[in-house]
Amino acid sequence: MLRLPPRPILTWKEIAAAAREFSDEKDLVSRSYPLDVEEIAECDLGMEIRLASGVLDEFGSPAQIAPGDGNPVITVDSDQYRQQSSFYRYSVAHEIGHHVLHGDWLAKVWQLVTSVET
Repeated sequence: MLRLPPRPILTWKEIAAAAREFSDEKDLVSRSYPLDVEEIAECDLGMEIRLASGVLDEFGSPAQIAPGDGNPVITVDSDQYRQQSSFYRYSVAHEIGHHVLHGDWLAKVWQLVTSVET
């Protein structure tokens, strides 16, 4: 049975501090609003964004973050992209948040899953 490493539980203060640090590091306050979440994901973090049909039905959420070739990939349900651009933006930002807050943990999980598959 695959045993995942324990995921750190963050307090609201830790989450706020990580968000503030990310904002300062990427100088988000100087950018025009609304923030371009695609630019943040792709240019600032080197992530790839993909659209795919059936993500919501298959996984129960409109977006997923997964390992890619060197950098994480955010896959968003294509219906969410077409129907609700603000919800699409939220979904991308939400997955960026997972990366920022839990990136080290995600990398360990992905490495573990990859080692089991090979």
